[in-house]
Amino acid sequence: MYNERSHTDHELLIRLQNGDESAFASLYDRYWSKLYAYVYNRIRSQEDTEELVQEVFIVLWENRQSIVITDSLSLYLFSILKRQLVSYFRSEKVKSVFAEHFAHFIRGQMDNSTDERWAVDDLQQRIEAAIAELPNKCQEVFWLSRKQQLSSLEIASQLQISQRTVENYLSRAVAHLKLQLGDVLVFWAFTYLFSAVL
Repeated sequence: MYNERSHTDHELLIRLQNGDESAFASLYDRYWSKLYAYVYNRIRSQEDTEELVQEVFIVLWENRQSIVITDSLSLYLFSILKRQLVSYFRSEKVKSVFAEHFAHFIRGQMDNSTDERWAVDDLQQRIEAAIAELPNKCQEVFWLSRKQQLSSLEIASQLQISQRTVENYLSRAVAHLKLQLGDVLVFWAFTYLFSAVL
């Protein structure tokens, strides 16, 4: 009996590039669960997760003849998925959900002597305090990115460090903020307090 599982990604990819639908189905079965788990753990919405993962395979099929894999098919699929996630988090639908969560946060912070502006200022102070806990260079990279809206390439040039180092610093800063504040507040902050988006 013919067993598709015995074929490598490279072999299936070659067949896919020739329009072989069975090869596509094999890759779909091989990677669906991994991609699904990655997304669901981040957005906790079954419907949206299914749509995002489905879109990855649509992109794979539509671009099958022009695909160039430099590392591995797995990394290629996850890179598509991460771009889909960025678009998802930038969508008005998701922003409205996070805004609602933030509204609850504000109401929880407010009493007769406070207002919404205080809550926003408080969040900004908490962000600054959290960033101040990081190494000086990491702080500098973060604020150049968020306040001056410089790209990672521009920051690398200005500080005379590699672009990869800049990206590592930014990832470290965002991870630290999420640990200190939680995903909802960090997303709100990056969407409304800063021009740059996660």
